[in-house]
Amino acid sequence: MIVVTGATGNVGRPLTAALASAGHAVTAVARGISAELPGGQGIVPVSADLTSPAAADSLAASMAGADAFFLLVPGAGAGVDAAGLLETARTAGIGRVVLLSSQAVGTRPGSAAYAPMAAIEAAVTGSGLGGRRRYAAGRPCSHRTVTSPCQPSTRSTSRRPPRPP
Repeated sequence: MIVVTGATGNVGRPLTAALASAGHAVTAVARGISAELPGGQGIVPVSADLTSPAAADSLAASMAGADAFFLLVPGAGAGVDAAGLLETARTAGIGRVVLLSSQAVGTRPGSAAYAPMAAIEAAVTGSGLGGRRRYAAGRPCSHRTVTSPCQPSTRSTSRRPPRPP
């Protein structure tokens, strides 16, 4: 089984559908479980708010027996108790974690806006889940690259000026 947080979001929804289509049992976690959740065999919806102080405890039963954990957090991760979630994952026996981070964590390391996501990255990379470094923290360059590859025309027609470092 695979646990996906943010399962009704822009990335979580297609990820949940793809995992279920590939035959994986999926625990789909979201703040508000609604019609947005992809239907399908093997998807178990769970309502939980990752910014709630009780999030880690409320997900303990849902993580039991899972093999992997996709950690998709709201916004830049403010208010998410990553250490608590990772400890819950460790207790449940989860050995692999995938975090969807932000490019800004690397390009703007001093930014207060992205400090919560940097802290979540640090918690994931230092978690030691499974006794090995079995984690991934992706920093996509744009939302589009997460859900589908950028087309050459998309890259060449961008009119945005580069952001200062």
